[in-house]
Amino acid sequence: MEGEANRMWASTSFVGVLLIIGVPLWWKTTEVYRVALPYDKINAFDTESHFITSEVTVLANDDQTANNIADLLKKEFEQFDVIKLKINKQILTENLRNALDKVTEEQEALEEVDAVFNTKLHNSFYVVQRKPLFKDVWIGTERVAFFRDSKAAPIVVEALKNWIYEPSVLHGARSEKADAARQVRFPSEDGFHVVLSVVHPKPQNMKVDFTAGEAVEDYIGSFVDELTDLHNFTLKSQWLHLLEFKLQTAELVTLYLCVNLNVADYIGSFVDELTDLHNFTLKSQWLHLLEFKLQTAEVLEASSWGRHFPARHDLLPQLLTRLEERAATPVSDKPVVNLALYVVPCDVAPLAIYDSRDIRVMSPVQAFMSPKWGGVVFGNPTKTECEQKHYTPDVKLIMGTFISQLRKLLGITEKVKIPGGHLEPLWSVVPRRWEVDTLLRIRTLEQVSSAERSLKSLAKLLGEISNIVINDEVGASINHAVDSIHKSRSLMISGDLLNAYRQSQQAFLAAETAFMEPSLLALLYFPDDQKYAIYIPLFLPIMFPVILSLKNLIDWFRGKPSRKLKTD
Repeated sequence: MEGEANRMWASTSFVGVLLIIGVPLWWKTTEVYRVALPYDKINAFDTESHFITSEVTVLANDDQTANNIADLLKKEFEQFDVIKLKINKQILTENLRNALDKVTEEQEALEEVDAVFNTKLHNSFYVVQRKPLFKDVWIGTERVAFFRDSKAAPIVVEALKNWIYEPSVLHGARSEKADAARQVRFPSEDGFHVVLSVVHPKPQNMKVDFTAGEAVEDYIGSFVDELTDLHNFTLKSQWLHLLEFKLQTAELVTLYLCVNLNVADYIGSFVDELTDLHNFTLKSQWLHLLEFKLQTAEVLEASSWGRHFPARHDLLPQLLTRLEERAATPVSDKPVVNLALYVVPCDVAPLAIYDSRDIRVMSPVQAFMSPKWGGVVFGNPTKTECEQKHYTPDVKLIMGTFISQLRKLLGITEKVKIPGGHLEPLWSVVPRRWEVDTLLRIRTLEQVSSAERSLKSLAKLLGEISNIVINDEVGASINHAVDSIHKSRSLMISGDLLNAYRQSQQAFLAAETAFMEPSLLALLYFPDDQKYAIYIPLFLPIMFPVILSLKNLIDWFRGKPSRKLKTD
């Protein structure tokens, strides 16, 4: 009896250790670690409900004019759910009205308005009545629009809708569908590398007098300095030599057959097995120096050159391919905005771009742009410069073209003409103040929407795949992104655009960091079925004796004799 008790107590201790210590330990060591996440808040995100409040102040000579402008603005913008206008109405003081009527230049009128009202605030705009105007509506670089009288109310509405606020572009920034503007501009990032490449294919034939570093600092640097609230920019320049752009629709192909090849020995053996299907006749021949070359011919014209060479629309990507091969792009996770000045060799100068309809593009400078890549300007030397073998590019014209391309690539759209409205041309590379506000609105909506979609995709993925690990760092990034989204939304509603953008940027970066975290893939190679396939063969041989001994243990604890005792 004593031996039987020892045996039963040994079995009991073995079962206890296995069930009380072994199984919980195995369960704990094989579980997937996941930080608690705010799934309810993430699932409640509604991207299409975001909107930005903007303040518009109408300053008129009388109450009736102010009411007409304000009422029409309110009525027209009620149809847009992405932008809400907070409209204020005021009557111009007699001193300010007299000052606006006396000055002759609009710039002087802007200074008079700025002396009374703070037009430097982001996300604010002033619609001011000024009778001595040559157009019904005038808009310059500041956050001020002048209108002549009450009859100009429809033009004021069109100007604010198509120039200042652009609800269609804002809607595209909020939506997943890419509109025309979104297809061109670079995606949201905290910074960009802007690289100016001067491509000189034949440096031995001509000297190029162009200081790329100074041009970048003077022009592009002055432009991006006004956008420091949006992005961090790194400016660089480089020279690329011996990179020629051949104007031909096919590369030169030369075919040499220089081996002793018997076709019947190889191909014949193969087709002999297919005689039930087809009849084959085998032939061979030698082709020497077979060239296939479709060179674009020069086009004669009445100019100093008396000719030009067409660079057709379908051939332009070939140059981008060559540039990508040779351009030294920075090693960074930030995207690169490429700007390239291609110095055309004299033997193919001047180059003229032809569009997709095969019509020559008549422009002072020949240039083209590739969406989300950059822009290229063809530097065509004159005939005299080619004879003197010294080319001096027109810096203002070329850099002005690069600035125009850079504006589109960063999100500043071209403005349509409005009858009765005048948009003052840019006299410097600096963007208009209200254009900076437009970029802030676009990027804020784009970043908040992108962050929400990333978090919702990640939450859905976590629900479908149980083996994804969520460590403390990923959990902190997700929680930070959720909090920043809610803060940005509140700031957008209140109209604090600059802080709303900053919170949206934090949300975007945190969501991207969480979604792209490598530790999420740690256990994807070890799903549950493989886990059980490994552990069951290990534990099953041990569990069989344990399970079989449980009945004897239960009987022994109940005081019943075991089967062995009954037999004795």
